[in-house]
Amino acid sequence: MVQLQGLGRVLCHPLTLAVVSLAGVFAAGRAEHEWLSVPFSLALVAALAGLLFLASGRLAFSVYLAWMGIAFVTVVSAIKFRLKGFSLHFYDTVFVSRDPEVYRFLLGSYLHLIAPVIIALGLGIGAAVLLFRIDRKIGWPVSARVLVMAALVVLVPLTFPAEASKDRYFYYMQGRHMSAFFVSLLDLHNLVVESGFEKRLQAVAPQPPFADTVDCGDRADLPDVFFVLSESQSDPGYFPQVGNGAGFLQRFAPGAGTPHQMQVETFGGGTWITNLSLMTGLSATDFGWRSPYLTITLQDKGRRSLAGGAGALRISDCRDDADGLFVRQ
Repeated sequence: MVQLQGLGRVLCHPLTLAVVSLAGVFAAGRAEHEWLSVPFSLALVAALAGLLFLASGRLAFSVYLAWMGIAFVTVVSAIKFRLKGFSLHFYDTVFVSRDPEVYRFLLGSYLHLIAPVIIALGLGIGAAVLLFRIDRKIGWPVSARVLVMAALVVLVPLTFPAEASKDRYFYYMQGRHMSAFFVSLLDLHNLVVESGFEKRLQAVAPQPPFADTVDCGDRADLPDVFFVLSESQSDPGYFPQVGNGAGFLQRFAPGAGTPHQMQVETFGGGTWITNLSLMTGLSATDFGWRSPYLTITLQDKGRRSLAGGAGALRISDCRDDADGLFVRQ
């Protein structure tokens, strides 16, 4: 017990807090991959510490718990970015987390990554409880703690990164592990603000099919299956949350053939990854952080492909082709 109290005095000493926070500043620089967004990340830590200090009145406990909380989010975001090329987003908790199949898939495929994070979370909770018991309350009145919290919270919008104000989608693809999740909270308005999408759907008049006047040669040589990749559109009927979406694409149904939904393993990332998985039969997820670069590293390494049959697989990068992939004999 005496040793525990001695450790508590060391951890709660202002010099120790300063050293830990300084180390956190350098860690933030590495987690963000550049220093322009680090002030915003540090403001998040300070604001969270201010809220905890207001609630608990314990300074050391508040500082340590704020760093641990932000660090946990940073680690989860870094793992997701390494696998998918996209940082942790608030939508992950809204859409993905409600699907039980997601948990079965994650536990079955990535238990080696999930287990250490859960263990670290448990150790962090235990350390937080211990710090709460060791750290003593500072005799500051509530009014003073409110002023401290308000001053720290104001720093968050003042340090908000300018690049996230212009186009947040690309911000999530730049490896901003520490700040991306909190930046994504600005996308919450998309869940509550009613858009005019349904009205536009209702206003679309039925369209006649395209005239079948194109001569494609001998039908015996034509493919039996066509894959259509719509880069920026999808059938609203696939999403039950969109009212009046069912039957939308039927207004543009082809004169012959029946369209079917194709499922791929990637979403919200590079189109070339989807193309590569389809054409080669390889799972880009198996390559981890290398998945965005497979169109380059796999060039001339494939012997068979879906479209080309036997022959070398030639894969272009996105500078040569909008979809990033083509196959030649």
